[in-house]
Amino acid sequence: MSLRRIILSLLLLTIPLVGVSLLAVGGFWSESRQMRSESQGEWKVIRPPHEVSALALQGNILWAGGEAGVVAIDRVTFQIREWIACDPAVTYVQALLIDDQDHLWIGHPNGLSLWDGATCKTLTEQDGLPDKRTNALFMDRQGRIWIGSWGGATLVSEGEWRTFNSQQGLAHDMVNVIYQDQEGTFWFGSYVAPQGGLSICSLQEETLNCRVFTTESGLPHNNVTSILQDRAETVWVGTGLFERGGAAQFVQGPDGWQIHQILTKEKGLAGMKVRSIYQDAAGALWFGSEYEGLACWEDNRWAYYGVEQGLSNPEVKVFLADDLGNVWLGTADGITYIPHGSMPCLPDGSN
Repeated sequence: MSLRRIILSLLLLTIPLVGVSLLAVGGFWSESRQMRSESQGEWKVIRPPHEVSALALQGNILWAGGEAGVVAIDRVTFQIREWIACDPAVTYVQALLIDDQDHLWIGHPNGLSLWDGATCKTLTEQDGLPDKRTNALFMDRQGRIWIGSWGGATLVSEGEWRTFNSQQGLAHDMVNVIYQDQEGTFWFGSYVAPQGGLSICSLQEETLNCRVFTTESGLPHNNVTSILQDRAETVWVGTGLFERGGAAQFVQGPDGWQIHQILTKEKGLAGMKVRSIYQDAAGALWFGSEYEGLACWEDNRWAYYGVEQGLSNPEVKVFLADDLGNVWLGTADGITYIPHGSMPCLPDGSN
């Protein structure tokens, strides 16, 4: 059996990725931007690694991927177990995914790598990718793998590779974020402003039918960083570049998905660019920014967290909640570990 067929077989055995849902909210105007002054004594900073763009859990191992590569961290002792060595080098990692064979998939500029615990195999254009520069990995409800790259969104199903790009309706060939909502609709975000934007697509008989949103149709920025659906089934899209951007809330109406409201720094966000979005067990919404830390919304009030409150760095790139309710934040300089019960949005019940 060929190497490609073996790797494809492993891909098809992966388990569905469980998405994190969010809470639909209204009335986001913030009257106070005071940072929380309480010291979060239970929060813990883990360094190395430093720059972290992707996180994945495999039992008691937390995998962290970023500029320096991929490292395994014992989530009980917080000690580093190993760094993955691949050829070509696995650096500037953008995406991680664990399959049901306990194999780790790694998306990076040199390709899509598979780590089985001992060896590393890398897929490139010769194996079916339209472009080896991999940005996103996603498992849909049918157990199929989607790969976002600079060449489009590639669907791997039953040993076949099929790529969708701008010719099939996407906003741009570069796909940075992939998400599937509760009704099965696919959301694709690009990151090539001023081009790009957001594509909301249905997949029918191997054909994508998409509606594209850009700044011309109300999106705050054409660089899409994050997409998540809340518990009231509205969808949040994080966007931005440097000091521009915001978060768009989409609601579904008779004419399909529409932008309901835009959050900006003036309306409560910590910073204009939204890097990540998360909803905690209590229902509070957390928005990670590019430079200004976290903004949390609960009960129509905002709270703010920065380095002084326990963050390893004010740029929060990724949230991950484990099975015990602990939260791990990947930032531009280290990982912030927040044990269960130590992440209150409003610690004293006030702004």
